[in-house]
Amino acid sequence: MHSDGKREKMTGIVYILVTGIMFLLILAGKAVTKIEYWNLYGSEGKNAAWDAKEAYPFEEEEEGTAPQIFLKLKDGIAKIEEKIEAAATENFRWRMPFVLAKKSFEKWIGMDMAASSADGGNDMASASDIIVRYGEESLGWVFDHVDISEGIDRLVRFGCAMKEQGRDFLFFENPEKYAETEGFPDYSEEKNKELQEAFRKSGLDMITSKELEEAYPHELSEMYYRTDHHWTPESAIWADGILCSYLNEHFGYSLDVSVFDPGNYRAEKDGSVWLGSQGREVTQVYAEPEDFYIVTPVFDTDLEVFISGENEHTRGSIQETLFNYKVLQEKSLYRKSSYHLYGYGDQAWIRIHNNQITSGKRILMIKTSFAETMYPFLAAAVEDLDIIDLRVFDGSLETFIKETDPDTVIVQYGLGVFQTGDFTGSLSAFNFQ
Repeated sequence: MHSDGKREKMTGIVYILVTGIMFLLILAGKAVTKIEYWNLYGSEGKNAAWDAKEAYPFEEEEEGTAPQIFLKLKDGIAKIEEKIEAAATENFRWRMPFVLAKKSFEKWIGMDMAASSADGGNDMASASDIIVRYGEESLGWVFDHVDISEGIDRLVRFGCAMKEQGRDFLFFENPEKYAETEGFPDYSEEKNKELQEAFRKSGLDMITSKELEEAYPHELSEMYYRTDHHWTPESAIWADGILCSYLNEHFGYSLDVSVFDPGNYRAEKDGSVWLGSQGREVTQVYAEPEDFYIVTPVFDTDLEVFISGENEHTRGSIQETLFNYKVLQEKSLYRKSSYHLYGYGDQAWIRIHNNQITSGKRILMIKTSFAETMYPFLAAAVEDLDIIDLRVFDGSLETFIKETDPDTVIVQYGLGVFQTGDFTGSLSAFNFQ
């Protein structure tokens, strides 16, 4: 009994020392990384070259109302501060050994993965990012009991506005990896019913996550990366076929869905392993790295593409214009995000024109990161495709729609975007103004 008490005391001391050292190094790392961050992404950075506010400005406010530019400036500063803090936390080169030591200690004393990630884990996760097991080997999330009614209301009002303008509107709800574990109940099914019921009452078109899950031809765990919350490009290509079939049947399109047949694509191993976003949060202590495959079409494609973050026009095949191979050069397992090979990651605006199609149709997709494995391949079937990410696009969506005049507006959101509770502000996924 005496030796057990002494061991408990020693493990407590070790835990406090490791945590304290890690905390001090994180503080030092933030100061260093803020300077590095501004050198990379500051006012002279490449991403500052294209400005959504200048390209698609908001209409002038009526007299007596608060100028919207000040509200956007305030919101923009807050977002920049968040990104700086995130960059400092994630990129400080000396902090990971201490994060791994802390995780190893937690596992050694019997703390399971969900409990370890619930307290912020390695500081890469938010309070709601509790990592659980999804199936036998995959990682998933728990959906909190949060109020999503405002986000639903904003989305429905936007859809109705598009219909009033004579445009087709479709909400495409991608599935996500939600599960529950002891002590962490999952409310995703309940919230999903609330979302889908609101759309049924509105009469707006919707492809539900449940419909996609029921139609998926394999085990659901195979839909996603094992250590990441996103779905694989093979699954996204399959979903493109579902999406295009819906557009053909309900909106009068004549899209060639045969381009999404699995036999039209090849997958080649990258040659390195990676940890997805969930794997990076729980670290190698709780998750094994996985192989990464690059999926490309075996048929010829000819696209003209503008990517706002690169401020660059390119022409070529899907992989030449919409694959960012630079992300695969990162050597650090905890900074490498191979998923962002597809579609160049979170971009304010991507404009795609397919030179092989003359349908005269133009589609606007408002998206989250799940679409990054969708739109590069969707472009093979669509003549003109605009991709907007409202979490990055700080111009006026209303102005953009007036000027580009899309025939169809698709909002691709999963339930996870509602969980943040971030329904207001210029960089909100629900700022449809």
